[in-house]
Amino acid sequence: MKPTQAITHQSGVILLVSMIMLLILSLIGASLGESVLMQEKMTFSVQDSKVALQSAEMALKHAENNLENLDSSIDLFDYASTTNGFYTTATAPTDYTAASNWNGDQSINATTTVDENIPAGRYFIEYIGPIGAVSNASAPITIQGYGDVIHGGQPLELFKIVVRGRGKSSTSERYITSYFGKG
Repeated sequence: MKPTQAITHQSGVILLVSMIMLLILSLIGASLGESVLMQEKMTFSVQDSKVALQSAEMALKHAENNLENLDSSIDLFDYASTTNGFYTTATAPTDYTAASNWNGDQSINATTTVDENIPAGRYFIEYIGPIGAVSNASAPITIQGYGDVIHGGQPLELFKIVVRGRGKSSTSERYITSYFGKG
C-alpha cells in the first residue's frame, strides 16, 4: 500500500501546539506550588506566634503565683539585686527586647508550661511600692481581674511583671507587661 500524500507531508503543528500547552500547564503548576508553600509558611508563623503568647501567659501566671505565695513581699525586695529576676523600684531593665535581660539570672525561668511542646517563658518582677489605703472602705476593688474583690481600707503592694514567651522556632517572641497588687 502506498501512503497518502497528507501523511507524508506533516509539518508538526500538533507537536508544537501540545508542547506550548504543556509549558503553560507547567507554569501554572509551579505557580500554585509556590502559593501553597507561602500559605504553609504563613500558617506556621501564626501558629508559632500563638505558642509564644501561650508561653508568655503561662509565665505570667507563674509570676503571679510566685508573688501570691510570698509571706512578705518587702523582705524579698529588700535584698533584691539585678541578678535574680527581682528588682527594686526603678532598677528593672527598660529595654525589654534586649537578649541580655532574658539570659541567666537577669530573669526567672517559669517552670509551668501548657505542654512539653511549648517552651517555658521567662519573667522579671519589679517592686513598684505601696499604694495607699482606699479612702472609701466599702468600695470594692478588683485586684487581678479574676474576680478577686477586696473591700477597701487596706494598702496594697504593687509589682510590675514583664514576661517574654517564645515560640517553638525561637524566632517568634511575645512580651506582656502586667501590674499585680498584693494586699
